[in-house]
Amino acid sequence: MPSWQRGWPAAGALVSVALLAGCVREEFEIAPDGSRRPVAEPEKVPEPPDLADLPRHRIAEVPSGDTIVLSDGRTVRYIGVQAPRAGEAFFEESRRAHERVILEREVVLVYDQERIVEGVHQAYVYAVVGARELQDRVQAAPDGGGDRFSFVNMWVIHAGLARAAHEKVNTTFQYAFSAWEERAKEEGVGIWQR
Repeated sequence: MPSWQRGWPAAGALVSVALLAGCVREEFEIAPDGSRRPVAEPEKVPEPPDLADLPRHRIAEVPSGDTIVLSDGRTVRYIGVQAPRAGEAFFEESRRAHERVILEREVVLVYDQERIVEGVHQAYVYAVVGARELQDRVQAAPDGGGDRFSFVNMWVIHAGLARAAHEKVNTTFQYAFSAWEERAKEEGVGIWQR
């Protein structure tokens, strides 16, 4: 049984499909809604949107491993990410490691379907890269202006600072996040330390 299936015993069936044209083998997973989707591979970081023209924001505070507060006062939670909450094991370690890398960095917010939940913005967050911690963990993508961005949502999962959250909406990267969580488990980093 592939490692990505262990968390989804009922819904994570792996189906190998031999495509008759050329007999190319592709692997699919069956999602909870019954749809068939290609299995995500951690090495394939999803293409970011065009980030060049999006507004940049500075991070003023890091209250947890999956939430930031921008200098304009807005609170932003990373879509698809669930870090330990206050009082839970590994909360402070997750928050501090996240803060060390991301505090005062410039970021770009990319929204999915649901933008604000209970006053908190839900976003995919791309940080302007410069910190080796981000570059080492998740491949950065250039924008048109020469800057490089790192996909922070993926980085916190791969660094073991948080789990992949299975959301009802905002599911664009859900399968990729699950693949990165499996990689973090295999590497035994962060909350997955043995």
